[in-house]
Amino acid sequence: MSGDVGSTPPVLGSEASVVSGQCCAQPQVRFGKKYAHRIDGVDCDAPVVLVCLSCGGRSIVRCQTSQARRCGPCARRYRNRVRQLIQDGIELLPLGMAVFLTLTAPSEKGAHCRRHRRCQGAGWDCLPCVCSPVGGVDLADWNATLTKRMNRMLEALRRGEASPMVGGRRRPVSFDYVQGREVQRRGALHVHAVLLPRGRAPLQLDRKALRELVMRHGFGHEIEFERIGTSQHGGSKAKTPGRVAGYVSKYVSKAADQREEVPWPALPRRRQAPYRTWTRSRGWPRSMKEVRDEQRRWARAAAGGRRS
Repeated sequence: MSGDVGSTPPVLGSEASVVSGQCCAQPQVRFGKKYAHRIDGVDCDAPVVLVCLSCGGRSIVRCQTSQARRCGPCARRYRNRVRQLIQDGIELLPLGMAVFLTLTAPSEKGAHCRRHRRCQGAGWDCLPCVCSPVGGVDLADWNATLTKRMNRMLEALRRGEASPMVGGRRRPVSFDYVQGREVQRRGALHVHAVLLPRGRAPLQLDRKALRELVMRHGFGHEIEFERIGTSQHGGSKAKTPGRVAGYVSKYVSKAADQREEVPWPALPRRRQAPYRTWTRSRGWPRSMKEVRDEQRRWARAAAGGRRS
């Protein structure tokens, strides 16, 4: 069908019937014209018209983009949904049971020293780090293989390869996760993950074994591993569920706008790096559909209260 459905904006009110395919007996819903300006009654910078080819029903819907440069209101809603999904999952368990894990890419400049930021001259007690190869990593290739290496690393965690040694062996662990991507200034993708134990005991990982495990799977030696809701210092330094969720969702939202800045292997007819800004395991307590449905129910209830 043609992308132009007329210059006159269609009347609002039929969005639910058209979107759900209940506008007629044989609905054929298609996207129509995309407006480059605001339409009264739609909180979106680039609203889209939905058209049913069978009955002619029309409605205006939001563009639902996650990129702030395309639509600020929709991008803010996207960020809030991601934050709610993460926070709701963490808050289902007592504080201190979930952990926050941050992983980085190795150096693209080559091998470096673990003890000093800059090694100059002789006499330094240097400790070469094994996380980066001598010639450094190719960030384009590393970014493209991040999902595969992250999945393998999570499976290794489940097998117990970073669990504390108990009785001479490491025990398997069961957990769910949600992870977000951050784009570092150098163009490398950065992983922020929340791990949620499936049992009623806090998730236990050995920090030294964890560092060795992530390096075996191609990550850099710098990791951040903290328990959510507790802190050695207490007070404002404690990572609360809300603070963790807000932190991850902030970078997820930024990563949606930074695809053109991420090094990626050459792909035909692609201008942006095709990575996912966030992902979750199937067992994570909340889904994006549940969060979206809950927000819609709240919005309808709020609108009903204003009308009364």
